[in-house]
Amino acid sequence: MPNSLKKLQQALHPYLQPVLRLVLGVVFLQSGYEKLHHLEEFYQAAQNYQVLPPGITHFYSVMVPWLEMLAGLYLLLGLFTRFAAMLTAGLLVSFIIAIVMVLVRGDAVDCGCFVGGEESPVDGWLLARDVAMLLGALYLAWTKPIPQCVDGFLNPPETAEPEPAMAGKPS
Repeated sequence: MPNSLKKLQQALHPYLQPVLRLVLGVVFLQSGYEKLHHLEEFYQAAQNYQVLPPGITHFYSVMVPWLEMLAGLYLLLGLFTRFAAMLTAGLLVSFIIAIVMVLVRGDAVDCGCFVGGEESPVDGWLLARDVAMLLGALYLAWTKPIPQCVDGFLNPPETAEPEPAMAGKPS
């Protein structure tokens, strides 16, 4: 990474990380909560994608809400941030694959992102949104947590210890 880009990243990181954690955390916590309270509708939405066999679709539609809520909660707390970011990234990759398959087939499918509310079509904007969230999740996964979060509190940055003077050696 060029030096000027690295300096920019270091300057923005204390602000960017909490914003990304907040945005992704709220989105995933809310999405998981909505799916959990409308499991049958989410299962139907997942089945409409026609990506997975019915048995796997059922397992997927039961697990995704819990995984989204877990990742969202951890991101909001700043706890296990890298794990939560990788979990979020994995979920987003699965969503992106399904979206691309639907777009390639040209099917008209409701995204099922926030079931129980207004329908939202699978389109290029949905793909762009998920790719942007994936980039944010990957940023969180590959950068160190800031000190002002639970991870930062539990794992404070190490301070360099001065090397002990070597006894009996001339300077």
